[in-house]
Amino acid sequence: MAHAGFDWVCVDMQHGVIDYQQMVTMLQAVSSTDVTPLVRVPWNEPGIVGKTLDAGARGVIIPMVNSASEAECAVSACRYAPAGARSYGPLRAAYYAGSDYYEHANADVLCIVMVETKEAVAHVDEILDVPGIDAVYIGPAELSVTFGLPPAPAQEAAIFNDAIARVLESCDAHGGVPGIAGNQLTAHIRVEQGFRLVEVASDARLLGIGAGEALNAAGGRPFNNGEIGIRAATYDLPSKPKPHQRQVLWGSVVHDPHVGPARLVAQARARRERRRHLHTRYDRKDDARRHRRGEGD
Repeated sequence: MAHAGFDWVCVDMQHGVIDYQQMVTMLQAVSSTDVTPLVRVPWNEPGIVGKTLDAGARGVIIPMVNSASEAECAVSACRYAPAGARSYGPLRAAYYAGSDYYEHANADVLCIVMVETKEAVAHVDEILDVPGIDAVYIGPAELSVTFGLPPAPAQEAAIFNDAIARVLESCDAHGGVPGIAGNQLTAHIRVEQGFRLVEVASDARLLGIGAGEALNAAGGRPFNNGEIGIRAATYDLPSKPKPHQRQVLWGSVVHDPHVGPARLVAQARARRERRRHLHTRYDRKDDARRHRRGEGD
């Protein structure tokens, strides 16, 4: 993923199946490139935030930040004193970033908080007022759920799109960097709206698409984006042209170090189960033939 040309790669420890050791291994792989390594930590908790930064993450994406006090907690976990309360011990980070890591860490480490609930949207101005917040990152699926909508990277509902616009307006007013999760179908629309930290794809999604395309090319079942979690429709979202061009950082999210989408795994298990039943049926026929010939027990 890091060699694909993205500006950043995020290792997802919140919703993926990646543990700490696997995350470290992935950061080692990303460090062979110029890609910025980010990690979405499981929660807004100082221990895991500091341990993740010590492992060499350039920045952390912190989920479910709904208020100024929670934003302050996130910043404190990312900064050494006097700006914060991060414990000192950047073991791998010092090797990755250099012996002068401590001198530049407070300025270089990215503290990215997720605004992904209607409560967070209501308090987004206060969140962005907290010194040390480098960017906000919208989780559209989580945001959808808190508004009573089905989880999706985009919605037609006005209440959802108004919330997106509210976050963008607040970022403009406070000089914050707006980011958002999504996929290749929503990315260009989000850029037009003014987002600058934009997810393009995830590993599981790309693996599912590639597997479906390969099967289709080989004459297998017709490929259907919707079956593996990609909405094929073009989203008709309100866009907001910017008066001047800003740099957009394209990124991807890594969820699973071992397998692709659960659906593909389930399909493989189902195929194995069908084969097992098939062999059992043939074994029973063989037993019946042997019994008729007097070869049974």
